Amino acid sequence: MTGGGACETSRNAMRKPAPSLIFATRKNLKGTYMPRRSSASLSLLNVSGSPPKLRAPARLSEREAEIFRCLVGSCDPRHFTAADEPLLCRYAEAIAMAEDAADHLRAEGAVIMGKASPWITVQEKMVRAIAALAPKLRLSPQSRYDASLAGRRAGGASVSPYEIGENDG
Repeated sequence: MTGGGACETSRNAMRKPAPSLIFATRKNLKGTYMPRRSSASLSLLNVSGSPPKLRAPARLSEREAEIFRCLVGSCDPRHFTAADEPLLCRYAEAIAMAEDAADHLRAEGAVIMGKASPWITVQEKMVRAIAALAPKLRLSPQSRYDASLAGRRAGGASVSPYEIGENDG
């Protein structure tokens, strides 16, 4: 007898996982990979040196994606980063839902059978969400204001009040 034949078999089984377990794990991971970019999109060079503009995620509705693209397209390419995408999605969703609520209110009216329409609440909450997200995304004038650049952006040389008084008389 070789001594401990049953133990050697169990040791080998512990050292080396069965092939079916390995393939099952790979199959489970298969659906989690990000889709590959096409060779055509990789071959395009960004001549300006600025980062590419964000793309609307596939999970957005057509209207929300349109709002997303319009918003990103109206700003400098460096304005938004990939980290801003979740907030931009919520912002586009809020705008689309506020527009939908406004359409319902126009069609049905603000009062339905003697009670306030539930669309008033939806519109109010979406407008609040829009107002809360706009400064975080640097979309409101106050959030874009930079005191150090304010004088430079005003353009032209400012005239001193002392110079105005000298020219009058």
